[in-house]
Amino acid sequence: MPMLLIPADSLGKWRYFLTGLPLAVLFALVCRACGQIASLLGERRVFRGTCERVQRLADRTVLCVSFQDAARLSHRAAIVSRSPDAGLLHEGDAVAFAMRRTVFSAGSYAQSPADARENGDILLRREYRSQLRRRLFRTLLVNLLICGVALAVFLAAMYLCFP
Repeated sequence: MPMLLIPADSLGKWRYFLTGLPLAVLFALVCRACGQIASLLGERRVFRGTCERVQRLADRTVLCVSFQDAARLSHRAAIVSRSPDAGLLHEGDAVAFAMRRTVFSAGSYAQSPADARENGDILLRREYRSQLRRRLFRTLLVNLLICGVALAVFLAAMYLCFP
């Protein structure tokens, strides 16, 4: 039998507050985790296009890709990639890539190989999936630990207030 500083019977109505507060925090943390995961999944948009030009440099490959958006408007993007898969592409090949939604809506992506830079705004689909997997795993792990601590606090409060 654990030794309590305050007997559970003398808590009165405070016991509901002392257990409800950790429950509310746990619920807020779970909602926050779901929001973070949803924002990761919606951060980029995947496009499919045709490779028009390939420039192979010593440590990277620059691709010029033409593609269409959902409104059937034609666009051109220059992609800088260090992936070995990019070196295997040739002109006329189908290319799938992911672009940040904010960059696409603003139109602030490179449209010619001369303007292309490696800043992570545009990634080949394989690179995007790899990066997304790592970020999702990290986010899930951190949020699982935080929610686990909040759950432990809630269970401890339940045990102390409702013996």
